[in-house]
Amino acid sequence: FWFFSQKNSHRQVITSSNMPSVDRSGTIANYIKKQFLSYSFVDKIQHAVVIASTMILVMIPTVLCQLFARNKYPNKGRLQTVVEGQIYQQVYGVASQSNATIFLSKNKDAILIHTPPDMTPQFLRDIQSLGAPVKYILVSNECHEHFAADCKQAFPLAKLITPRRSKDAVSLSCPV
Repeated sequence: FWFFSQKNSHRQVITSSNMPSVDRSGTIANYIKKQFLSYSFVDKIQHAVVIASTMILVMIPTVLCQLFARNKYPNKGRLQTVVEGQIYQQVYGVASQSNATIFLSKNKDAILIHTPPDMTPQFLRDIQSLGAPVKYILVSNECHEHFAADCKQAFPLAKLITPRRSKDAVSLSCPV
């Protein structure tokens, strides 16, 4: 980024190499670090146990939800119309609600599914009722790939699209 400042009646470009240093000794992270260094050995062990147990309590449910994704992300109802004849949504999820967005091309000759939901028989019937083939499956990042493999299996001629930064993670569940 380029930042400009007024100095001696002309503009001076400030870059990372000539940017003035900032005193960060008063930040919260440094305060916590100083406090932690002042603790006794026993206090440090107790804090480490609390931090580790908190991480475990957060990580175990997350891992279990990933293992049993079908139980965590059921489809809710049928396709909802957002823009008649063009954009539809499938709501799914229990703990956190997500939306799969279905785009129908203007010529009604292609469908793009963004963030595929569970491929239930009802969802597949709703997609077929739109009257166009699914040509694209868009997985915007690795957090939205739960049902990408099922979607690709249901629509084998569709091209799976994902950003470069997410390609490795998404390709673990299905070929990109």
